[in-house]
Amino acid sequence: MVCGPAILADKGLFLLLLYDKAISCMNEALELSDALDKNTGEVAYNLERLYQYVYSRLISGNNLLDREAIVEARTVMSELYDAWRSIINGEDSAAVSSRTVADAVATSGVSWSPAA
Repeated sequence: MVCGPAILADKGLFLLLLYDKAISCMNEALELSDALDKNTGEVAYNLERLYQYVYSRLISGNNLLDREAIVEARTVMSELYDAWRSIINGEDSAAVSSRTVADAVATSGVSWSPAA
């Protein structure tokens, strides 16, 4: 989010913009979960659990002003983003998704086992 001097001069407006951004992030985490094809098996199940975990960390970060929770949610989503980018760019999707989901889970503490 780009903030010019006029926005920063009005701290109330800046606060509202930050809340809008936080709410948008939480909604997007839920939308990712809703967009999963549940018929694809264990990978979809594990991704759904990760998206829900990210959502819960964002809520915790917002409600408790827990910066660590927000950083953790961002880390998990960054790792998943990198995996999707690699898949879209043609890397071996099974290797990328299993490796990155496992990495994201390792940082989140969610229990996970790779699909057979």
